[in-house]
Amino acid sequence: LSPTAAAVSRMQKSGKTFTQVYSDYVKLQEELAAEKRENQRITESLTGILQEIDERAPLLQKQREEYEAICQEATQLAEQLTTAMRDREELAQQAEDARLHRERVDRENVALKKESERLALQVQTLLAKQQGLPPSEIAKLSTMQSPSHTAANHPQVEHIITSQLTTFRDIQELQQQNQRLLKVTQDLATRLEQEEDRRKQTHSELESEAIAEAQQLIEALRDRLQTAHLRIDSYMRERDLLRRML
Repeated sequence: LSPTAAAVSRMQKSGKTFTQVYSDYVKLQEELAAEKRENQRITESLTGILQEIDERAPLLQKQREEYEAICQEATQLAEQLTTAMRDREELAQQAEDARLHRERVDRENVALKKESERLALQVQTLLAKQQGLPPSEIAKLSTMQSPSHTAANHPQVEHIITSQLTTFRDIQELQQQNQRLLKVTQDLATRLEQEEDRRKQTHSELESEAIAEAQQLIEALRDRLQTAHLRIDSYMRERDLLRRML
């Protein structure tokens, strides 16, 4: 059978009249035309979007290049900042060590001077005892010593040392007093070293906090740049997808 005859045969078997078949045909034609119009509209919309993306492609490429340049610059700045912070910390530590060393040398010089004064007083006292001077004259020897830096800064400690640890009645007591004086000196040196350690620890903690804050700023900048990079990549993928759809 011809296609027309076959269609008539199917129509007769379905029980529809020619009018009903024609009505269905017209309806299908209208639906097909509407579908074509919708497809045309979608195609035109996609074409417009793709054209807009193509027009923005140079800008997106420029932004991507700027992003890569900024990333490279940010990496270099981060490395420079890290190096600068490390150098600053080393220089600050060297300066702090030098200051503490100078203070330690100054204290040692003062201690040696005081030790020399005390030894001189002990020798004078020993000579005075050998010469048979009265106790009142011997007691005056301690008041003849010139004031020093230690005495000016720590008058109470210096008074105790001078009055109790430099006078003696005989050689045995002189040895005992020297042992006590050595212990007092060692205790003071230990306390000063502990104070220096505390100051070093505080200084180190402050430097570490500054470096941590700088690193946080660097990480924040990197996150912002990464977000911009992802946005640009998303635009590029959308453009490629639309091109494939067309």
